[in-house]
Amino acid sequence: MLLKIITKKLNYRIMGYLIDREGTVTTIAKDTGNQKENVSKALRELEGRELVVKEIIGRSHKYSLNCLHPEANEIIKLLLINQANELNVNLESLPKFIDAYLKMVLKEDYSGLIVFGSALTYKYRDIDIFIITSRLKSKDIIIKNLKEINAGISPIIGAEKELEGGFKNNDSLYANIVNGIPFGCLDFVISLRFGQYLRKRKDIEERYLIGYREIQSCKEFKDDKRYIKNHLEKGIFDIAYALLNYKQMPARNDSEAKQFFKKVFKRSLPSTLKQAGIFAEKMRNVIFY
Repeated sequence: MLLKIITKKLNYRIMGYLIDREGTVTTIAKDTGNQKENVSKALRELEGRELVVKEIIGRSHKYSLNCLHPEANEIIKLLLINQANELNVNLESLPKFIDAYLKMVLKEDYSGLIVFGSALTYKYRDIDIFIITSRLKSKDIIIKNLKEINAGISPIIGAEKELEGGFKNNDSLYANIVNGIPFGCLDFVISLRFGQYLRKRKDIEERYLIGYREIQSCKEFKDDKRYIKNHLEKGIFDIAYALLNYKQMPARNDSEAKQFFKKVFKRSLPSTLKQAGIFAEKMRNVIFY
């Protein structure tokens, strides 16, 4: 069902657009070459399945890809793989050929390549490529061989640590590279570009499960009032914090959590063990949608 929604032509184009940036209905329509009415309808469907999130700023609605979605990692992979295939076609199979060639030549010292810069717009003179390898002493030979394959190739050669360090230090060149299209290094690029969200997603799941276990343990010791007093509220708030983090409305304290939770979910937090059990089961559908 989810794949069917993602692979609808307009939905896919919108999600591919939002993987790199935020956008309004107007900017998305303009940049993807679609009617605003059709984009608006597609965004409502994507938002309904929590594949995109909407931020209201004054009278403007800004959309972005929901990188905290339970299937975010797989969705991002699908989008990047399809972008790589499209780019490969437009560059006459050059990226995949170079990737295969470097695997053969550099063997285990090769970790993949990233096409970036103007080549992504199909309006280019040079094809900018960052090659990830630990065999840095062979730079000149690699560059010479690639130039013989295609004189338009403009390679940069570096190690994973160099790319990771430059990106984390907000170096504009390395940011441009990481936001390119990967070949043979998909997981590494995803970990750089989206790692903070994927780690946050893991934390959300873990906090929900901790809260769920606290509430379940209270059911086991339902006759022990002292135990319930010490554990029930903690379990409820662990789930509440997980839910608010998923909805990107983090609370600083319990009082704020109560307020935000009521605002987002239109209901109060439970106060009894029975209510907490129902609450934990129902909210599972939000976190593990």
